[in-house]
Amino acid sequence: MNLPDEQNPNEIPAPKPDRRPRKAARLWLASLVAIGAIAFAVCFWPEPRPADLKDGFAWLTPSDTVKAFGPPGSLTRLKFRVLMWSPRIWKWYTGAKTQVHLTISFLNVPGDSDLTGTVLANARCFTNAEDGMRGWVLTADQWEQVRRSFDSWTKSSLRLTTMEGMAATMYSGSQGADGATISLSPRVKRKAFDLLLNASYSGPSNAMPTSTPTPIPTPTNSVVVQQPGGGAQIVITNLAVTCRAIVPNGGALIVDGHKNSLPDTPPTNGTYWLIISPVAVDSAGNAKKM
Repeated sequence: MNLPDEQNPNEIPAPKPDRRPRKAARLWLASLVAIGAIAFAVCFWPEPRPADLKDGFAWLTPSDTVKAFGPPGSLTRLKFRVLMWSPRIWKWYTGAKTQVHLTISFLNVPGDSDLTGTVLANARCFTNAEDGMRGWVLTADQWEQVRRSFDSWTKSSLRLTTMEGMAATMYSGSQGADGATISLSPRVKRKAFDLLLNASYSGPSNAMPTSTPTPIPTPTNSVVVQQPGGGAQIVITNLAVTCRAIVPNGGALIVDGHKNSLPDTPPTNGTYWLIISPVAVDSAGNAKKM
């Protein structure tokens, strides 16, 4: 029987394989997986949605407006930082969202017009019991039939494109001239847009001289703007509206500012109106169905 060879006492044993590189690789892999999971959770964690509207329309109070259009929370800021970190991730994220093109018009409608009895006779009216403002929501077919009836009274028109779930703000005008400010946030709700809106339209008062050395009493809804020549001019807010409405794709939200909706407003020959029409568009800007 053959016996195994005796081990040479002078022979150096073979070194054991070092497993530390494998442990480091596993640690790095686990870290990457954890970071990816956190980023995924931050990006796609469902945001709190407002409660459903009972009648598809609601006038908002000042406290509702501050809450809706206040600064975003820390989680929301972190979410968009992660999404915008890589152009590919941002493109992929926005590609899954519905793009919205909005046409916004501010109008000065004569006091003797009969829009409510003719053009808007078949549309449902929502009246604000506190200030008399009125709002209408039109379907795409209704808006197509009446849209040209408002063209001659348009004072300012704005256009912007955003995506669902993202708030957008736009300004128009200059110092001493008519100016419009609008903030909105559209969300997709079935085949319509749940539109959150905060808009205002202001202009100079004709009753105020452009140069005067003494202060003149101003309405509570106005500000005094200093002119380059050293004078001053009162700029009055002619329309201020905050509301939330379910607007069909291609339809329109119409708001009548009402003469008495703003306190201390000087008498005018008409009322200021606001019209917003949201349309879902594709990547090329063409209208599409929802």
